[in-house]
Amino acid sequence: MLPSAPSAGAAQVDPRFEAVLARFNSRMASEDSLDIAADNMLIPETARPEAEAYRRAVKSKGNLQSLLLPIGNGIELSCVWPAAQQSGD
Repeated sequence: MLPSAPSAGAAQVDPRFEAVLARFNSRMASEDSLDIAADNMLIPETARPEAEAYRRAVKSKGNLQSLLLPIGNGIELSCVWPAAQQSGD
């Protein structure tokens, strides 16, 4: 997660997150998957607004499943699932 310039005091996710997902989705074969690990999701507390913005961005994606693990400084593990796996095929 890379911070970007906030607008109206709100943390935003770096636009490169969207670019990486778009590129992966455009090239993804039906059996491919992508795992993403984001660290420092809980600590330091000063990073929480950016971490929460990241989590919102991840949750807004229909093909991502994610879990926050309260180990270390907090790790968000996310997986991009192929469409075939999402539909149960």
